Amino acid sequence: MTSKQNDNMDANFPIEIAQVELSDLPAVKGLLTYWMDYGAGPDFEEINASVAKVEAALNGQPDSGYFVAKENGAVVGFIGFYKPEEKMTKHAKTAKPIELVNFFMKPEYRAKGIGKRLFNTLIETVKQKGYSEVILNSGVKFGSTGGWGFYNRKMEYVGQVENFYNDRYPTRIWRLDL
Repeated sequence: MTSKQNDNMDANFPIEIAQVELSDLPAVKGLLTYWMDYGAGPDFEEINASVAKVEAALNGQPDSGYFVAKENGAVVGFIGFYKPEEKMTKHAKTAKPIELVNFFMKPEYRAKGIGKRLFNTLIETVKQKGYSEVILNSGVKFGSTGGWGFYNRKMEYVGQVENFYNDRYPTRIWRLDL
């Protein structure tokens, strides 16, 4: 699935939205490394676990998928979904939720409509797959990056959960009926 539609964008700024490919993994890992730096350096355990989930999706893992935004072939954004773990499903209100994960943009590409296109691509894909709801969590680090504001505009805020990530920091939860 590829889209070259330029929602809210200048025609001189062509962005392709596509399913992630094996060749995208180094760039995806670079985005994860940038965003998963919690002040004491990147959390490589979390980064490697996220990359492993992308690889599993590429190998046909059911209930998962990932998309990239590219400019001239270079990855500038990334989003994914997979079957939520129990600690997330307890926040769902419907029978068949899916979890939005790893929604990251290169900083210089934020606030240009690209994240909206990635989000909309994910939403349309999971609807087509028969999911009833999207749930997501986001740690406090991302409150100042624009992510929380985006989620508040697009989704229903559920609340904050303390000690969600092994006592490291609290997280906020959002949901969206499909």
